Amino acid sequence: MINDIESEYRVKRIAVMRLVAALLVPCKLYLRSEPVNSELEKLMFLSQYLQLKTINNPLLQIVFWIADYLQQSWTHWGQ
Repeated sequence: MINDIESEYRVKRIAVMRLVAALLVPCKLYLRSEPVNSELEKLMFLSQYLQLKTINNPLLQIVFWIADYLQQSWTHWGQ
């Protein structure tokens, strides 16, 4: 059971690290006036990527996802 919990948190940590790496892609796309493309798809879950394709500010959404993870982690580990 403990291994399952550790495994779950490991997957979440990896996903957030990939989101941090993805932060620069929307900046580049914005500066080039380009829409969200498959470059982001490689760095996140498919559901996140599809959501970003419909959002006006993908960079801000990625920041929200990272902040949500940090908030959950802070709450989980007892502040």
